[in-house]
Amino acid sequence: MNAPDSSLAANVAWRLSDITGSDDGASIYPLLDDAAARAELLQRFRGRLGLLSAGELATFWSEVEDTSELLARVGNFAQLRFATDTANPANGALMMAVQERSTAIGTTIV
Repeated sequence: MNAPDSSLAANVAWRLSDITGSDDGASIYPLLDDAAARAELLQRFRGRLGLLSAGELATFWSEVEDTSELLARVGNFAQLRFATDTANPANGALMMAVQERSTAIGTTIV
């Protein structure tokens, strides 16, 4: 008898808690809320990027980076969760919800 193929998705076990602090899909919503709040704060730079001092520009890009990192973590969580069980409608719904909200947040950044 052959050994199980370890490359099959059924044998993949992501430790999603390393990404968001929890394996629970609900754990991503506070992170999305944080990203949305950060993106809202970035509005103070809208229309004046060309007028910023070097320090202000560094602050702006640092805040953009922090916001983008949060969105990436949440997106990775949803995609990995979906990849482990594509037949589970909850995983697909979570991935779509994350994509929609991340897009909405991302478009407010600049």
